[in-house]
Amino acid sequence: MVIKTLNRRSAEYQELAAEPSNRIFNIDRRSPLGNPFPMPNESTRDLACELYAHYFLKTYERERRFYADYEPDSLPFFTLLTEILANAEFGDVYLACWCAPKRCHGETIQTVVNYAIEKGLPLTEIPSKELRKIL
Repeated sequence: MVIKTLNRRSAEYQELAAEPSNRIFNIDRRSPLGNPFPMPNESTRDLACELYAHYFLKTYERERRFYADYEPDSLPFFTLLTEILANAEFGDVYLACWCAPKRCHGETIQTVVNYAIEKGLPLTEIPSKELRKIL
């Protein structure tokens, strides 16, 4: 099982996207998992990714607490993250953004999904304090 972030402009992405059975998830700014922090120039890439890791933890913490009690549509961040994890259990998963192969917030998502798989736990059972240690 591979979790890989792909650049939406790349030939690899184009090839994979042509096959509907591939598990490709959009994580660009339009996605619930998108990085909301602007990157006005290349020198701010690391900062945008670091801010995203903090944002990810806060959003994860908030939505994880309510996930069992609310409709999935009302918690889009956690719902999409859970969907990525569920699909990763069946095979390769691709995260589509515009940054790769440069540093990307997709690395944060990959780290969390891989951690959940390694621990054999659903996301609802992984407290954010555990994730702070790995992010």
